[in-house]
Amino acid sequence: MEDKMRSLQIINPGILIRIYWKIDRENKFIDHWGQLSNIAEELACHLNLTKSAVTDNTWENLNSRLQIIDPQVNDTLALDYTADGNNEESFWKEAKQRYRESLEAFFKDRLFRQSNSLNNQISPIGMTIVYQGIYNGPEELASLSGKEIVKTTHLESNVDISQRLPGGMLWLVQVPTAKNNDQSNDKLLNVTTAYLALSQNEEEEKMMVKYIYDNQFLYPDLIAHKAFVIQYEYRDTKRAVSGGMNLDDLIFSLKGTIQKIVYDRNRWVDESSSDLQDLAKYFDQLLEISLDLNYLETSIAQQDSNFSYLPEDIRRLKIWEWQFNRIRNYHQEIKLKSEHCQQLLNSASQAVDIFQARIDKNKEIREKKENHFFTLIGLTFAISQLITYETLGDLLVEFKLNGGPVFIFIIQLLLILIITIIIYNIINRLSR
Repeated sequence: MEDKMRSLQIINPGILIRIYWKIDRENKFIDHWGQLSNIAEELACHLNLTKSAVTDNTWENLNSRLQIIDPQVNDTLALDYTADGNNEESFWKEAKQRYRESLEAFFKDRLFRQSNSLNNQISPIGMTIVYQGIYNGPEELASLSGKEIVKTTHLESNVDISQRLPGGMLWLVQVPTAKNNDQSNDKLLNVTTAYLALSQNEEEEKMMVKYIYDNQFLYPDLIAHKAFVIQYEYRDTKRAVSGGMNLDDLIFSLKGTIQKIVYDRNRWVDESSSDLQDLAKYFDQLLEISLDLNYLETSIAQQDSNFSYLPEDIRRLKIWEWQFNRIRNYHQEIKLKSEHCQQLLNSASQAVDIFQARIDKNKEIREKKENHFFTLIGLTFAISQLITYETLGDLLVEFKLNGGPVFIFIIQLLLILIITIIIYNIINRLSR
């Protein structure tokens, strides 16, 4: 393989760099077209391109062009930059670097500075790079590694999926990956997909170029970018929890609090329990995140559906099947997390109901005991007023039962106690 790479010759190199931009076609299409035109105008200045005399949406020079294209989908415009090389060995790298630097300078100067203040500001949802050329070598195209080819030009690559087309070979050589530590303003520029398209002669190259600019390439590539941006937002959502916690920490804390509330009997008498306060805090945080997850789940399901509805002759290609499986994995991951959060929210609600029911039951038992106690005290007091020391002494004299003061007092206490217990039991039976 190394010998093949050393003998590799690419003639007539070209590059396509396409950025997809999120728009609102129904309400803001004219505004967004104007905004993208302004972006293209400023970007063209960085790239030393001049406005075309033929069309309003094109800027060009001798061997490169910047053009706004409309994919005719409801939420996207695209900005294409194309350039041809003169067989320079480092053309792909230099062309990409020049465009990247111009784009980053533009974003730094204008777009992100305004993004927080403009509600209708368009934003990028993915960048695609296609390295093009005619392969001039002894080996068959199918025996080459696209990943190794782009590595020889010091370009990034993390995957190697190939597909034979009528115009040659197309490799998927780079897909975007979520970086947990990526907090830069231009992080969406890192949502980059790269392809390598090689033909073996000029006639085949024309066929390959036609495919790359056709909707059968644009549509599945766009859907894949949308899906990854949703996945990127999901990663951000998992990290965006207050109090220094991520989503998994929040789930763990809420689960632990639920268990404390449900299983710790010592806490069932405390309506101001700190655990109950924590439960309310965690519940509110998870509810907010769960709403975001529901939205993301719906969005990724839409991309799953969009891919499924592509014509079979488009989506059956190996590259797009691989991308489709990736989208479905994203969909499954977000769906499972959303369901997990919803189940935990339901459990938290049930825990509160259980806690409140037990608090109410304990309160009822406590109140009943208090009522019984006061009833007993009241009966004892009332009966003691009826059976006084003097009355009992006179009654004993009538029955010729003579006794001293201690005897009369003991008889008085016994009578009060017996009568109180009898009446108390009768009241209890009647109350049942």
